[in-house]
Amino acid sequence: MKYSEIISLPDYFESYYDMTSEHKDYWMRFVPNERFNGILRATIDSLESPIPDKRKSIFMQGTYGTGKSHAAAVIKHLLWDDLEVINKYLTKLEMQLKARVQKFRQSKRAFSVVLKGISNITDNRTFSLAIEKAVKDALNANNIEIQTESDFEKMIYQITKNPLHIDWEQLITTTPEIRIYINTTKDLINKLENRDIKILQILETKIIQKGGHFTTSAIDKWLIEILEELRKKEIADYLILFWDEFTSIMQHHNRNELLNQLQAVAELSKNHNVFLFII
Repeated sequence: MKYSEIISLPDYFESYYDMTSEHKDYWMRFVPNERFNGILRATIDSLESPIPDKRKSIFMQGTYGTGKSHAAAVIKHLLWDDLEVINKYLTKLEMQLKARVQKFRQSKRAFSVVLKGISNITDNRTFSLAIEKAVKDALNANNIEIQTESDFEKMIYQITKNPLHIDWEQLITTTPEIRIYINTTKDLINKLENRDIKILQILETKIIQKGGHFTTSAIDKWLIEILEELRKKEIADYLILFWDEFTSIMQHHNRNELLNQLQAVAELSKNHNVFLFII
């Protein structure tokens, strides 16, 4: 008899968990343990605490392959998904923790945004744009429309309404780093609608070179505005940025610059219900 006739992996098995590309309901296959229970308790404690200094972002650390991403995904779903969905999973939790989650979710909900690694992040500007892109992607995925514009949408306004009176077609044909990707203004708008960070940065530089001014968003203030709209629409009470594979930022050559920017976002948890969950 072969080992494969006795032991095998189920069809749904994944060798690693990708929070940016989840398979439906796969998160529910996570088996909670005491460490997970502690992280979930700490997360809810931080969200609910009336004391600003105890409202801290979460830092989950562990060696590769220990299930950090999967565990974080479970917390993300428990804090955001509809109650009828999460109730299917809550039976796996110990009674006190199950009751704690149910009580929290009866009146509160946390809108979740996922980032992974440092793709395209080189400095403070690209750091902010990566967050803007992730937030807008999450809003679109959940069919949520809000009024607060991202810098991508502000640039689309510059092109469509053209308050700076720039010949955008000429700019495209005379800018090699743009022309290799697009040919028309319509293509340019499509790139921005898809939140292409590189294209946006090139356009910002060109506007400055032509003597114009493009107002960019301070990421901490922008996140507060996003949450305020979510609260007004009674969609969510919290905004949580889940950042997976965060180690690469710690190893980046602009680490200190990026960490200073990250600190500004992390401190929003004290008074504005915007939290980081770093993995």
